[in-house]
Amino acid sequence: MNFGEFIKQKRTEKGLNLRKLAERMDIAPAYLSDIEKGKRNSPSPEKMSNLAELLELTEQATKELEAAAQIRVEVESHDG
Repeated sequence: MNFGEFIKQKRTEKGLNLRKLAERMDIAPAYLSDIEKGKRNSPSPEKMSNLAELLELTEQATKELEAAAQIRVEVESHDG
């Protein structure tokens, strides 16, 4: 599962729509949508921490989130 799919899955498990989560993160809904679709990089470490908190992720799930974000960064750095 990629980073965006992971976020979308956790968001829907919490019963949050995309607009509400984006509002709570203080980001544009379009930006969050692009992240979920794999069109944008993961947000800043501060936003990642906020995301984990808002989604009430366990320590293990937070590590999975960070790992998924790291994989995307590594793939993009090899594509260039």
